[in-house]
Amino acid sequence: MESVRLGGMIDFTFADAKIWWQNQVQKMVEAGVDGWKLDDGEFLPLAARMHDGRSGAQVKSSYTKMYHQAVFEVMERTKRGDYAILPRAVGASNQKFMTSFWAGDQNADFDLQLGLPSVIIGAQTLGMCGFPVWTSDTGGYRQAPKPAVLARWTQFSALNPLMIFGGKSYREPWHYPDEIESIVRRYTQLHAELLPYIKRFVDAALKDGTPIIRPMFLEFPDDREAFKHEFQYMFGDDLLVAP
Repeated sequence: MESVRLGGMIDFTFADAKIWWQNQVQKMVEAGVDGWKLDDGEFLPLAARMHDGRSGAQVKSSYTKMYHQAVFEVMERTKRGDYAILPRAVGASNQKFMTSFWAGDQNADFDLQLGLPSVIIGAQTLGMCGFPVWTSDTGGYRQAPKPAVLARWTQFSALNPLMIFGGKSYREPWHYPDEIESIVRRYTQLHAELLPYIKRFVDAALKDGTPIIRPMFLEFPDDREAFKHEFQYMFGDDLLVAP
């Protein structure tokens, strides 16, 4: 059973509140933290009253940017580029204050709206929107993935710029049959072997904005058939992926 915890949201329009928050981040950095998975940020109440006089509704679209920027400033000051910031909620121009992005909380199934197919579409869409370094919780988040879901999602994640495992249940491969454990091992190794290839296209994306995960129509704009294949994509220049 999940426990319920109360919390609050930092008012980043109040300089003292931002400094307090950054001091907490700094303490963690001094303890050895090199990366942050910045969850939430999208739940600022619309009726909130900010220190600068604006309402939550007026600040909502820029709140995540302020949230990420506060952490970014500490990390740049102390780590000078050698760190990771992985947020969930993002908006226009957030890219400067993050190193990557993850999809949030999907179902551990093949549902078109909230399961694996949804993140295949999401990865392509976000690449086109200027967020090239992207990932999702392998196996989904909300439930324990069945073996077939974990296997297929692992194969998809291996051919993403990042590969992470996370969720509300156990999904370590040793909790699954040997066949699934072997699949997870094989594809995590594949992802590791692809890191030089991935880095090449990360560098290209930072230079000119070309997505790493590319819809078929972007790579083959003169081919009418390319527009029909929304569940497959090019991963860099050389790999065609159909998860």
